[in-house]
Amino acid sequence: MKKIYNVKIDGNKYRNNQLRSEAFEISENIEKVYVGSQKENLNLNLNVVKDFDLQDKTLYRYPKLSLPRDKVSLLKEKYNVKISRNSDNADLCVISEKYLASLSKYNYSLHMPFREFFNFLKHLIENNLITSAAYDLLKSHVEVMDKDSVILINTRYYLEFFEKNNLTQFFQNCHYYYYWIPISEINNIKELGQNKFIYDTDILNIIDSELATLGTDQYDDISNMIKSRDRDNRSLALEMLSNCNIEQSFELVSFLFYWYYNELKDTNNWNSVNVKSLRVRLTGYENASGTSYISTYNRFIMLLHQDNKLTEWNINQTKKLLVENFLSSYIGESAQVFNVNADDITLKSKYQLSNTI
Repeated sequence: MKKIYNVKIDGNKYRNNQLRSEAFEISENIEKVYVGSQKENLNLNLNVVKDFDLQDKTLYRYPKLSLPRDKVSLLKEKYNVKISRNSDNADLCVISEKYLASLSKYNYSLHMPFREFFNFLKHLIENNLITSAAYDLLKSHVEVMDKDSVILINTRYYLEFFEKNNLTQFFQNCHYYYYWIPISEINNIKELGQNKFIYDTDILNIIDSELATLGTDQYDDISNMIKSRDRDNRSLALEMLSNCNIEQSFELVSFLFYWYYNELKDTNNWNSVNVKSLRVRLTGYENASGTSYISTYNRFIMLLHQDNKLTEWNINQTKKLLVENFLSSYIGESAQVFNVNADDITLKSKYQLSNTI
């Protein structure tokens, strides 16, 4: 984590080809700290326990868990588990990937490391592009700035002053997207390094271990039930999804839930306890847009990639849907000239299995 400084440079405030002191505004950002230009840079080094025993243990629950209260009640009954409101009093802390992902936020803003900002200022000085008053102002700030910080730049670097003095080179290769965390959360994040953690999905696996696993070979049968005009058939299919071992069946369940979301909502048991548990686990996989927009296909693959659940089966099934329901009228079996089939479609390298598993 690094300090952030806000720097505003007004390229219109110059005299005799020198930026005046009024052209610069520099302040330390007191609301957030920089994490990195990629989310993976948030390295928390958590002590995650994979081999654990829940019997007579006290648990602390972090926010954003896919662990509904009814399943917590099962833990209490079967394993004599207790829930604490203080992480210091817990044997194990339950955490989720969603919570970890929520710790950092991202923005779009021109930014550079301090050393690059310093080189920019050095160039201004060596080429006599700032007034003596501007030099004094910048010197007073640079002397107290953290040398391992990040500078957020607010400027219009395409203005005449920057162009004619060859200054745009310092901005054109800068990063834009960056991740940050609120300063108010720093203590909470430091606290994470002091506890033993188990993932909510691992607990769900224990709770659901005696439940059936639904495999992709059952796709045709269950999808036909969901597509049925009979509401009772759709309700029965939804009950099957909500009463299976969700983690072990995620490949099939996530696909059916996403692509038949509207049909599954139109059931008798949408608000039952079991189905609510399923809905909590699949938060984010709601798809009310059907199959008519390319963004819905993109989003499904991106969700699975984000959750590290992308498989060859759901890639191939999604490509098949894409051809049948979206591309075919433009370039496919029902098109006039051009033809494409699912095997012709490839994913960008980021989403290919060799780069995700």
